[in-house]
Amino acid sequence: MLPAICGRVCPQENQCEGKCIRGKKSEPVAIGQLERFLGDRPELASTPKMAPKNGKKVAVVGSGPSGITCAGELARNGFDVTVFEAFFTGGGVLVYGIPEFRLPKAVVKREIDGLEDMGVKFEYNSVVGNMATAEELFDQALTPSTWRPALACPSSSTSPARTCPTSSSRTSTSPA
Repeated sequence: MLPAICGRVCPQENQCEGKCIRGKKSEPVAIGQLERFLGDRPELASTPKMAPKNGKKVAVVGSGPSGITCAGELARNGFDVTVFEAFFTGGGVLVYGIPEFRLPKAVVKREIDGLEDMGVKFEYNSVVGNMATAEELFDQALTPSTWRPALACPSSSTSPARTCPTSSSRTSTSPA
């Protein structure tokens, strides 16, 4: 996933190419340049195989690198995916944290457009917790026959685990 992005921002020289066994005898495979080349030429890319729709919905919170990767993989595996993004455009740290000279915004936009072509829906300006609680999202998306995990809000290692706010108390959390 995301070859045009990884080919520009990942430190392949230290990771992939630095560990490449071919580098022992000759030059390592220039995987970063290959990724960037293929990512910049969508006409060379194959269409991803899509599994049949399975009728299950998934909400992905955030459209940063992990969010859009997750959304793409889930969509390819037949899930109906909606990405909730707090900002007015997708990409997260790819857009707001990496300078244009290193990663052009048009590259990120092309990746997000590709996800939309796969059927992924994006809800921009949607802060989960303000617009709906996690529990309300579960109620909208999951049927009684599907597995429902226990809801928990992130907590630091120094504070006790907390449950997610309910619709009646969105701004506060209650101890578990």
